Amino acid sequence: MNKSIPWMDDAVRHGELAARIVPVRRREDTERAMLIVDVVEAYARLRGSLVRFVALFADGSAAGHAALSPCALDTRRLDVLLAALAAGAERARFHRLPDLRRLIERVAHAETLREMIFAPPPAAGPAALREAARSLERLDAELIGICVEHVLERRALAAPAAACPTAAAEHGARVEPPRRPVRRSPARTADLDPDREIRVAAGPPR
Repeated sequence: MNKSIPWMDDAVRHGELAARIVPVRRREDTERAMLIVDVVEAYARLRGSLVRFVALFADGSAAGHAALSPCALDTRRLDVLLAALAAGAERARFHRLPDLRRLIERVAHAETLREMIFAPPPAAGPAALREAARSLERLDAELIGICVEHVLERRALAAPAAACPTAAAEHGARVEPPRRPVRRSPARTADLDPDREIRVAAGPPR
C-alpha cells in the first residue's frame, strides 16, 4: 500500500508545492529562442513585402487573367516570386531596373539566412542569429524603398495628365445652348400705303 508523506500532502493541499517548482532553463536558451523569433519574423516581413509588390506590378492582361492578389501569391516559392517581380517591373518600365535586379539577387539568399535557425548553436550562435535578422530587415527596407519610390514617381507623372482635361473644361470657351428662332407675325400689306411712302420719299427737303 502506498503511503503518502504528510508534509507533501499539506503542501499540495495549500498550493505551496506548485510555487516551489521552477522550470530550469538556461539564460542562453532563452536568448537563442528570442533571436530565432527575430529571424523568423524578419523573413516573414520580407516575404510579405515581396508578395505585395509582385501583386502590384502584375500585368493581368499579359498574364491572361485578372490581377493577382497577395493571397494567391503567398504559397509560391521565393525564387518564383522574385522572377515574377523582375518580369512585372520590366513591364511597368521600372525606372531603377538595374538596381532592382541587383537587389533581387541579394534577396534570393534570404532563405539561407532563415535556415540558420536550424543550425546547431556552435555554427549559429547569438551573434550569427542577430546578424541574420538584421540582414533580412535591411533587405526588406531596401525593397520597400525602391518599389515605393517607383510608385510615387509614376503617380507624380500621371497627376498633370489627369488634370489637363479638367483644366481645359474649366478655362475653355463656354458653349451656349442654341437659341430658338423667334417667330414673327406676317406683315399686313393692307395697312401700308405705298403712294404715301413714295410721296414722303420724293418730297422736297425742309
